[in-house]
Amino acid sequence: SDAQKLEVATHKVLGHEIACLSIDATDSPSQYAAVGMWTDMSVRLVKMPSLEQVTVTTLDNDVIARSVLFARFGATKYLLCGLGDGRLVSFHAVVADDKLSLENRKSVALGTQPILLNVFKSPPLNEDDDDDDDAEMKKEKSTTAMDLDDDSKALSEPITHVFAACDRPTIIHSASSTSTSASGSDKLLFSNVNLKDVTSMTSFHSADFPYSLALGTEERLIFGDIDDEIQRLHVSTYALDDEYPSRIAHQPSSKTFAVCTVKVSSSVVLEPVDEDQPSFVRLLDDQTFDTIDTFPLRTSEQACSIMSVELSSTTDSDSTNNDDEDGSSSSSSSNTNNNSSSNSGNNNTTTLANNGDSSGSEHYYIVGTAFVLIDEDEPTSGRILVFRVHQGKLQLVTQCMTAGAVYSMAPFNGRIIACINSSVQVYGWSTNAEAAAPKPTKQDEDEANDDDNDADEGNNATASSRFRLKPECYYHGDILALYVKVRGDFALVGDLMKSVVLLVYKADTQTLQEVSRDFDTNWMTAVEILGPDTFMGADSAFNIFTLQRNLRAVSDEERARLNVVGSFHVGEQINSIVSGSLVMRNSTPGAADMKKTQKSDEEDGDGDEKKSESGDD
Repeated sequence: SDAQKLEVATHKVLGHEIACLSIDATDSPSQYAAVGMWTDMSVRLVKMPSLEQVTVTTLDNDVIARSVLFARFGATKYLLCGLGDGRLVSFHAVVADDKLSLENRKSVALGTQPILLNVFKSPPLNEDDDDDDDAEMKKEKSTTAMDLDDDSKALSEPITHVFAACDRPTIIHSASSTSTSASGSDKLLFSNVNLKDVTSMTSFHSADFPYSLALGTEERLIFGDIDDEIQRLHVSTYALDDEYPSRIAHQPSSKTFAVCTVKVSSSVVLEPVDEDQPSFVRLLDDQTFDTIDTFPLRTSEQACSIMSVELSSTTDSDSTNNDDEDGSSSSSSSNTNNNSSSNSGNNNTTTLANNGDSSGSEHYYIVGTAFVLIDEDEPTSGRILVFRVHQGKLQLVTQCMTAGAVYSMAPFNGRIIACINSSVQVYGWSTNAEAAAPKPTKQDEDEANDDDNDADEGNNATASSRFRLKPECYYHGDILALYVKVRGDFALVGDLMKSVVLLVYKADTQTLQEVSRDFDTNWMTAVEILGPDTFMGADSAFNIFTLQRNLRAVSDEERARLNVVGSFHVGEQINSIVSGSLVMRNSTPGAADMKKTQKSDEEDGDGDEKKSESGDD
């Protein structure tokens, strides 16, 4: 019949070939369409059904839009543009004066191949919750179901997501869909999918296969669904009563977390720390998150950093005098479970055993502290505490007094490197202290007295330990050294004001020397080593930037400079940067690469030593 015929309502010729097209299905009836164009690399909005052009937006690059899509997340309508180079450009689609305009442009790299966008639905939050609730909770829900407001009605609706098919498939959703409250933020969130190289996708829904997806790759067709963790983002909250956590580390061998906490009143937490506020190192089970043991810190003492490491436990050798020729004694993890903002150590335990042999090693938690006094602008004293987990208890193995706050620590080729106020210090780990060494100093006597005091305070402290931390060398040249990351014999240090500096440890002379630095003024909030000669930093102005060494420079002055090769304004503070990938393990340059770089420097001359002297000045 005539009612079943397709008829052309409007026909219009545009100036260039059309690359992609999307009709706005978020409103009924549809009023607008988005058209991605070849040649001029633009996206055009046209009004339906007249196809009258409303606006033209240039994508400002040499890559065309391969897919465009209108999607509504919460109360916000978006226009998403998937580009041919794996980037996603998003706009807020705002209607003003009966005219649709594109605002608040943002861009994010999802992969490296063209993106194809499709909408799909996931089960309502209330539907998932009903499966987990007990009978009493269901009864309460049925009692209040008669008085649902607009927010709770929204929770009973299927949730809209967008699937971005590319070499690294990603699900795009909003913050409001991950919350049990429909009034949450409509900020876009991105979750990686455990598949690679998805070329196309479509959704379907049936009684046997509810809320399912069909995914196509070059070799197969996959049917499946998305776990509900997309809505929860694997976040669980565990209360610490009247304490707030400041640092955290994980130790897989003991299946525990060590959490540094501060006990506070019910008033504002962000006020300056009071001398009377007690602080603790708490040991938590990594499955149940129950508190297993607690170690109280001293009066006015606050934890500044924590890490989990593996140290040699043999007594027939001194680990402070053994160096790995190939740098294998230091390993770095790409695990994405971040430590706290000021903790430079890896979440996974890092091996510091001699020659990479962990047969005679034990796992330890190392905590850096500061004594915070009201009459001091900066802490003038602190401690490095070494704990081991023994029979479910935190046992203090040894400690070392410091001349300031231990802001950050990292394992460093069988040693420990620490940022202490304006200096960077390297500590050796000795397991045969009696054989060694020197006549006790006043500081050693104080430390021994401190061990005795700790032994008197509780059963989880040990006095007269056979282990010992001894300072080997230090570097001065910072205003306040806050962050440190290491790779091989190199250490990257982030300063309060003086940006970043790259140091190298000389094993033959046991010295820490400056290699190069960024001479700009940046108030650092995080640092990371990306490669042998490439580094990343984040500053307090909400920027991230990358730096590189110029090894081919002729003069020592140019070689001593870290050059900015890229920068990006994030708009939010970054307090931790960790190398790695959320979807796959990427091979990252390790100690061997940094060793090659060091060898190259030494072959080019003794410029490093000259730069070190100028840095000390």
